[in-house]
Amino acid sequence: MASMPIYLRLYPIFLGCSAIGGFGLCQWFHATELEIREHNHDMSLKSIVMAVPQLLTATLLLYYACTFSRQSSAFVHPMVADSCLHQCVTSFMLASLIFSAFHLSQSLCCTSPVFCPIDQTVDQIVPCPVTVSNYSVYPRLLHSCATFIMLLALASIQPVHIIKSFQKQVHVAKFVTFSRREPVHDASAIVVY
Repeated sequence: MASMPIYLRLYPIFLGCSAIGGFGLCQWFHATELEIREHNHDMSLKSIVMAVPQLLTATLLLYYACTFSRQSSAFVHPMVADSCLHQCVTSFMLASLIFSAFHLSQSLCCTSPVFCPIDQTVDQIVPCPVTVSNYSVYPRLLHSCATFIMLLALASIQPVHIIKSFQKQVHVAKFVTFSRREPVHDASAIVVY
């Protein structure tokens, strides 16, 4: 059996790092947002609802990372990736990415109107809320990037398993080399008549 390529060996590390790092960055963002909301006396369950897709994705990615190198993963992982659980978590992460990108663009438009594609007169009609204008762009940017990386890792499960199954089907040919000289054997001390 041929050895696995280096990118397949490093894939569980990528899954684990994207799960732990992405979830950690998202929770840091939620803690930062919660401090700002407490300061403005605006409490809601939005941060908890936004944290659920990241928690489910991190759990699923850690499961994939821990079981990727097993022989049974060739059967179990595609089955889980086709399951309703995987599809629902992916849909939740897509919704979370869209939500995060929307809030990033809104925060970017409010903090620096130069980057806003909408006409400047809209700001006179609909002013930026105080809660949005107090948000920093960098935590929202990190949250969007972390959500995207987690979604990318979740979407890469099926293609990587297809590549892994193709790697098992590759046979490395071993060519027998022929030499023109016969090997020299030591003479035996016994002579048979």
